[in-house]
Amino acid sequence: MTNHKLATGGKTTLRGAALLAALASGALTVGALTLSAPASASCASISGVKVGSSDCKSTVGNYSVGVGNIATADAKGVGSGAIAVGTGAKAVSDGNFNLSYANGENAEAYTQGNLNLAVAQGKYAFARAGDTKSDTGNVAMTVGDYSVAYADSGGGSTPGIGNLALNLFGKGTGLGAGQQTAVLAQGIGNRAINVGGENNGVVAGGILNGATNLGGKGNSVGAYDALNNALQVGGDGNQVVARTEATGPVSKKPGLNTAFSVFGNHNEVVATKGPGAVAGNLGGSNNTGANAITRDKPGITVNKVKLP
Repeated sequence: MTNHKLATGGKTTLRGAALLAALASGALTVGALTLSAPASASCASISGVKVGSSDCKSTVGNYSVGVGNIATADAKGVGSGAIAVGTGAKAVSDGNFNLSYANGENAEAYTQGNLNLAVAQGKYAFARAGDTKSDTGNVAMTVGDYSVAYADSGGGSTPGIGNLALNLFGKGTGLGAGQQTAVLAQGIGNRAINVGGENNGVVAGGILNGATNLGGKGNSVGAYDALNNALQVGGDGNQVVARTEATGPVSKKPGLNTAFSVFGNHNEVVATKGPGAVAGNLGGSNNTGANAITRDKPGITVNKVKLP
């Protein structure tokens, strides 16, 4: 049995919305993986008919394939598939028309609900699309060693619908605190995207939020509540946040706020309240604490220049 742990902090109702502080402080962890009794044979199972080892399971109308030492795959529901390739890889699909694909040493992919896709490619890569039976149309895909992707409800009372968590070639450096690259899209219609870089955390939680990180190391990018966007490009150690409410639980109130940092290091950039607040950093560094770049009303603040 494989255990995966995600340590978080904060008081928000969505797990994803609470993660920015955890990512910034290095509290996001992937727990130690423990494996069942050794098995060496590959396997396949279609509609409950097995070939090879017993590590592949399926119910009627589903299929599973395991290739590699201790690779396990399990598919149940209607029209779902699970494919695991690599030593210790694990893929599980639970629901209708889902696909889970894990490829790499100890890679794991999980789906639950309907029409979800989870892809984990890389050593200790982890992807989960859907975490309740009602979660629908979510995509969690990560390509990179020691990386994590979640697209689901985030533990909230509202099902996760139409979320995209995508990591392309961003990697972590280990399984310890703050050592993974993580993308989390949780709620309805959120997107969390990371391309390249190392040990970055990207979270979009609520309704129709977007958070994107392009390159760099140790960045935390978060967009929460409703209709907010956050972007980080090319820097290291930045915290970029866009949300409607400055504090407290995730809100459904639209913010239309934007926060961005481009080619700067160790900055705090925060856009809240609004509507239409824009906070940005262009090439600056070390704007933190009392010197953070913030905007909490309509208008634009870039590098401390305010308009209007």
